[in-house]
Amino acid sequence: LILEFAYLSHITKDKTFRNKAYAIMEALGKLKVAFPGLLPQRVGIDYEGVQPGSTEFQYPHNTSLVYATGGMVDSYYEYLLKFWLQSGKTDKFHHEQAIKALEVQQSTINF
Repeated sequence: LILEFAYLSHITKDKTFRNKAYAIMEALGKLKVAFPGLLPQRVGIDYEGVQPGSTEFQYPHNTSLVYATGGMVDSYYEYLLKFWLQSGKTDKFHHEQAIKALEVQQSTINF
């Protein structure tokens, strides 16, 4: 719904919807993760040790996280580019996040 909220702001001239959507994408982009630029397949407050408003997750018992570019996380990468394009290519944050994601994928994927 992120793109839809941004479009809703555009047609209503009320930035509230876009700002809320932007805040979600920005929070995801600022998470402290093992592979900066990639997200684990699951992100949420259902993990033990997560404090509301925190961008740093603490996983007890050495919980392994699955990092991927496919199912359950592919929309994030897609929306980074779409959000940037929807901004008229002026939104530097989402463009930088998309480039970072591509770079880490290129450096970690074995062909």
